[in-house]
Amino acid sequence: MKVPKKKIIVYILFAAYCFVVLWLTLIGRKTSYAVNMLDSPFWEYKRLFIDGQISMLHDILLNIAMFIPFGILMQLNRIVRFSFILLSALVFSTFIEFAQLTFKCGWCEIDDIFNNTLGACLGYFIYKAFYMRIRKKMKI
Repeated sequence: MKVPKKKIIVYILFAAYCFVVLWLTLIGRKTSYAVNMLDSPFWEYKRLFIDGQISMLHDILLNIAMFIPFGILMQLNRIVRFSFILLSALVFSTFIEFAQLTFKCGWCEIDDIFNNTLGACLGYFIYKAFYMRIRKKMKI
């Protein structure tokens, strides 16, 4: 069975995307520190909403934005369900966080796992919204 060129391109884009994410979060970082924030879940949200520290919004939004392409690219071939994207993003993000802790190159945070998974879910819904809009215009 021959794989369509579109699927091959999407697979290549997804692999490149995953490499970039791993580069930004693990490979490209110097090993120097590791902070385990697993015992303090949602500390960024607490500081943002309770303490009014707007600077927390930057980190939250970056983690969400980084995983939006995950949801879009996984859905481009229309072979996966929302639950699969949710679980895949959760596993990939958890892997990254524990690898940061293990290799001492970042903060291991529940916040990041939550934000990354949320970003992938947003990517899924963004794709669905555009897909439905295009289908409606083309009356497919």
